[in-house]
Amino acid sequence: MSSNCHQHSFETEMSNYQMLNSNGASGIPTLKAVVRKAGFPHWHGILISYIEGSDLWSAVLANENMCQWDAQDLLNITYRIISVAASLEQCNFYHEDLKCSNIIRRSDGESFFIDLAGGLTEGMYRPERQSTIYETGPDAHDALFTLGRTIWELWAADSPFKGVCLARVPNETARNIIKDCEEGNLENIVCLSQKYLCTP
Repeated sequence: MSSNCHQHSFETEMSNYQMLNSNGASGIPTLKAVVRKAGFPHWHGILISYIEGSDLWSAVLANENMCQWDAQDLLNITYRIISVAASLEQCNFYHEDLKCSNIIRRSDGESFFIDLAGGLTEGMYRPERQSTIYETGPDAHDALFTLGRTIWELWAADSPFKGVCLARVPNETARNIIKDCEEGNLENIVCLSQKYLCTP
């Protein structure tokens, strides 16, 4: 990040990686170091573990064109996203800007959340909650809602900023997950995980 960027975002992302790494959260890269660009004293960044793969949004678009994934593949990816989100929730962290482009899918199928600096993407949260999320961050229901939008984005291969049409998701299990997230039928992501992933 350069001197033109927000220092707060950099510090927030670094702090989040440190906290989650120290708590043993799964599904995020490991923070290795803070680095500076040679010859540019005001340019700095974070060095995180390398993940061989691509962001999930790119993979979704490629899959739409090539039809490589079937419903079970998409369900497996859905379950992995829920699992990572539940792991982060257990560390008292909610990914403020969760969406397919902020999820890296490794070549072996594992998924990792990136971009922990915050920020809101239109369509991924309830508009009436925007100012509250900016001020205090998302709560359990905000995170559940955003998770549902992310899963819809995965299945519909589209951005939900104009709304979510459940009919576009052909799989009943995926529709039920998204509906539970949209309607806040469960208390939090851990409860969602327990309902659909049969976790303790």
